[in-house]
Amino acid sequence: MVYYDNFSLGEFGTSPDPHICTNNAVYMLLATCTNLGLFVSLKSQITSSATPTYLGFSILLHEQRLEIPASKQTKFLDLLHTFLDNIHVHFATLEHFVGKCTHLSLALQGGMAFMQHQYAALASAQQGSLITISAALREELSEWLCLDPAFPNFWHGAEWLSPHHIELHLETDASNCCISTVLYTHISEIYLGKEVPDSLLPAAGASINVHQGYAFLATLCKFALLLQNT
Repeated sequence: MVYYDNFSLGEFGTSPDPHICTNNAVYMLLATCTNLGLFVSLKSQITSSATPTYLGFSILLHEQRLEIPASKQTKFLDLLHTFLDNIHVHFATLEHFVGKCTHLSLALQGGMAFMQHQYAALASAQQGSLITISAALREELSEWLCLDPAFPNFWHGAEWLSPHHIELHLETDASNCCISTVLYTHISEIYLGKEVPDSLLPAAGASINVHQGYAFLATLCKFALLLQNT
């Protein structure tokens, strides 16, 4: 019997013939791939024959991305439209919407960036109260219309992160005074950022975390043209 992560995959059999054992192993592999939604063709090319689900999302194996099901997308947009054009939104409604945004961010890369004003509105209000939808909050909420197929900026999905990640390193001296940056885009390419000028750093007395935040922002601006297509 063969086990993988405590799951039984099958058994090779008791025959001493190595060819029979090999055939059994191949069958176990094909059966496991089929259960995972994969189909191995005669040319040994793996293509998607099923759409597995993960946390309510469809996994598109051949496109290497998560897809938001139509039912989940419709419910999300219906909730958004119930208060987007209103003057106020109930605390519980916005709280529920924030939870949905957090969940959808698993498939919608960068979705967490459009929740700042929502969190701020909840933090400054009392549970059970009505929250005034400010201009900034309404603009942020409108960004989520990208999930509407009728929206001009409809989001069509994106592949998972490439295994070749971009790394940004912040370097300081022992006194945490001089901050410079190093940007790694590939193994063979290293771009050295200059020391961040004092004009871009906060006033003296600010924590090192604030200094590093400013240095990080300055580096992103410096390498903006390089990063836009990576």
